[in-house]
Formats: sequence, structure tokens, C-alpha cells
Amino acid sequence: MVAIIENAFTKRESFSIAFPVIDDRDRRWLSLLGGCNNPGNTNCFFSGVVMDVTEQKHNDLRKSRFIGMVSHELKTPLTALKAYIQMLNTWAKKQKDHITIGALSKAERQVKKMLNMINNLLNLSGAESGRFI
Repeated sequence: MVAIIENAFTKRESFSIAFPVIDDRDRRWLSLLGGCNNPGNTNCFFSGVVMDVTEQKHNDLRKSRFIGMVSHELKTPLTALKAYIQMLNTWAKKQKDHITIGALSKAERQVKKMLNMINNLLNLSGAESGRFI
């Protein structure tokens, strides 16, 4: 954290960092924003503000957990559906039932689209919370 502030001061740039602090065994999150007020001058007045963002962090964590739970609950039946479609597709190919093969291929594409959307949602949620899935 100190290195980020020193770097911003040296380069006369602004900075934004969030970090946890322990207060009476309670974890709080603070956001620190600051920078050089007069970057074009030789005299740089460095100022900033500290905000308590604990509630925002808790809301982000709840949102991330909710998205993860919903995504899992959506993926489970889709995975089973995908398996049944593949099994029926194999059977339809043995029967040379081209109408069923076509319908199952379309259904399989739609299941794949849904699984991709869910995976993208999980990846987006992970990126927002600082994790990568």
C-alpha cells in the first residue's frame, strides 16, 4: 500500500486502493483515494480521502456467492439434459432417424449456449470479486 502511494506521489498521479483493517476483532474495509492536486507545478500538494466501504464489500461478497449458487443450480440440470440429448442422439443415429437427429442437434446447441452464458456469468462474477475461475 505504501509503495502505491509513493509511486503516485513520485509520478504525480492519482491512486485508489481498498484494504482491510482489523478493529476490535472486526474486519473493516477502507478505500483510500488521493493524488497530486497541482501536477503541473513544482510544488505538488498531495491530498486524499479515506472512506469506509465495509458494507459495499459485504454486498459484493453476497452478490458473488449468490451468482455462484445460482450458476451451480442452473448448470446441474443442464449437464444432465446435455447427457440425455447426447445419448438420444447416438440412438437416433443408429436408427437413422434424421428428423430426431436434427431436433436433438438443435437442442444440444441451445444447451451449449446456456452453459456458455452461465460460465461467462461465473467468470464475470469472479473477475469482479478479484478471483478467476
